[in-house]
Amino acid sequence: MGFLIRKLLTALVMPLPALLFVGLVGSVLWARGKRPRLGQLMVALSLLALGALSTDPVSYRLARALEQQYPAFPGDSVAYVVVLGSGHDSDPLFPQSARLTEQGMYRVAEGVSIAVAQPWTQLIMSGYGGTDPVPNAQVAAETAVALGFPEARIITEPRPNSTAQEAEYLEPMLQGHAFALVTSATHIPRAVALFRARGLSPIPAPTGHLGKRSSGAGPTRFVPSAGDLSRTSAVWYEFLGRVWSKVRGLS
Repeated sequence: MGFLIRKLLTALVMPLPALLFVGLVGSVLWARGKRPRLGQLMVALSLLALGALSTDPVSYRLARALEQQYPAFPGDSVAYVVVLGSGHDSDPLFPQSARLTEQGMYRVAEGVSIAVAQPWTQLIMSGYGGTDPVPNAQVAAETAVALGFPEARIITEPRPNSTAQEAEYLEPMLQGHAFALVTSATHIPRAVALFRARGLSPIPAPTGHLGKRSSGAGPTRFVPSAGDLSRTSAVWYEFLGRVWSKVRGLS
């Protein structure tokens, strides 16, 4: 229950719902004439902020600043390759390639790529199911097998429902070993901090970078889009996660 409440509260303070709420409150104040100037200011600020956060120049720079903290996996020898959990839908109507989220597919592909290059490693898939009856770890493992990776080299950890729990549950296995930590580039700074806080030695392996730009962007970069708002939201989500980790003393 606590996990679901935390997810709901996080969703409510993301840019889109938060700014819509500010604009709604402002419109009520404006329409009722109680505080019309304040209402007008709130509506204007919410629209301007939402528009700015939905443009490429803003979202691109926010993502790049977060993702440039760690380069791509350097190829160091490791004992394990740890792929952190992401969202999924195990509906059998979907092909295996469509059951993970886009970021989940990036993570599995990067993990398999590193593990194939180092045949002595074991590939660890992590993550629980949430509202889905099948754990994310299992869906990720099945996807890796579908890509040709040997099932005998895969370990699944289906219990964690957060990055902090992934570090906690995997600590006994990873303690004293070098391992590649595979997750989204926006998520890697927080993930590394949480694993290091437990005395572990992760080698960052970021993937699924959002801070990249199409060569044909042109002047449309300044037009608000859902994609750019999604990129901004991903950065904001990580900021909230880091604040929460510090409040709980986890990193």
